[in-house]
Amino acid sequence: MYFEEKTPTAIKEGVWNEKTCIRRTAGWNIYTGNLGSMEWLPKGSLMAVMAVNNLLQAVLVKSGIVHESLISGTSLKVKKGHNFIAGDKIAGSNTITAITPGSDSDPYDTFTITSASFTAGDVILSLPVNSDNPEVFDNVLKIGLNYAPVRIKGAPTCVITLQAYEIKEATLPWPINAAIKKALTSRHDFI
Repeated sequence: MYFEEKTPTAIKEGVWNEKTCIRRTAGWNIYTGNLGSMEWLPKGSLMAVMAVNNLLQAVLVKSGIVHESLISGTSLKVKKGHNFIAGDKIAGSNTITAITPGSDSDPYDTFTITSASFTAGDVILSLPVNSDNPEVFDNVLKIGLNYAPVRIKGAPTCVITLQAYEIKEATLPWPINAAIKKALTSRHDFI
């Protein structure tokens, strides 16, 4: 007899008022090229529908919180709990060439990046932003939250939210910022 796990254990999942949630009618193929060794995509993961390799796919939006301001240099300290991996890009352009995990007593990991400036407390994203309007994300057709946990195996698909109210922001698996909330529109309400 073979047992296959159907639900994830020990992952942080977003919580919202299910009665107000409206899901998009179609599922989207998940782009797995940026997931690394992730086994489950948690409920509440921020997803962007984008063209990848000439196919529309749901792409996990990576995020993290800057631990310490960086005026110039190549060592960016990001609070633990981010979902970046080496090779990811910050704001779609600044490539992370290496991630050095902090010790157990350090609340941050150190990213090796090309020189850029960041402010402590800022939420950094993997989405490419429009240089003329930093609240507009280039090449993003739709954005939403993953409706339910998805096991990353084979050719995984997900359903993203069109609307959800009373989202408990602290329960989301990774941080979001004001630009993401604006992109989600008034059909997503956070508490």
